[in-house]
Amino acid sequence: MRFAGLMVAAAVVIAANAAALLSAARNRAGTPDTVMELTERELGLEYQNEQDSGVSVRLSYSLNYADPTPWLGPHGLAALGFDTRLPDRQLPRHAYVAFEYDGSAWRKFSAGRKPEEIAGLSHLCPIDAARTGAELRRRHPDRGSVLILPCTIDARGYIRDVLTGSISVPPKFHALFAAVRSRTGRPRYALKLAVGIHYEPYVTGARLLP
Repeated sequence: MRFAGLMVAAAVVIAANAAALLSAARNRAGTPDTVMELTERELGLEYQNEQDSGVSVRLSYSLNYADPTPWLGPHGLAALGFDTRLPDRQLPRHAYVAFEYDGSAWRKFSAGRKPEEIAGLSHLCPIDAARTGAELRRRHPDRGSVLILPCTIDARGYIRDVLTGSISVPPKFHALFAAVRSRTGRPRYALKLAVGIHYEPYVTGARLLP
């Protein structure tokens, strides 16, 4: 009985891994929705323990929730299905968010701030949200500066989570990060990030910055 249980558990693990590989392959089929190069500010290294040989980065963004003209106003929240009269009585919803890189939203965010206050902050800023990625891409067709990712958003317009925010780095790029650990100062590396047809990001290139 114990052997049979182990076999079932192993089969479940194998099936789950196969499903994950199939999903990743489908996501990367065809032309990516977006390909852009982001720096360490936007894709910072996640904690790595000594027993784990993998390398992952975490996507980060900048947003001033105290802004009197919020990035996603009442009309945008209503379009996602929220009743803005009852923000505390509704669960967060799945939505797709458009993040603009190094554009007008970043200039607005950084305006009036001292250089040392924004030196390490992400230049990605959320600018819009919709129920589907296709709808959002129609509104923001610039694939060179706007990437679209699935998120959870609450009724007040807070992004609770970027659902694909943790991104594995392929082993062929791991050697770059050994050099990174001995450097300090400005962003130390840049990664080329592609977003597939299912809006799941993956790393396709890496380089050290001067």
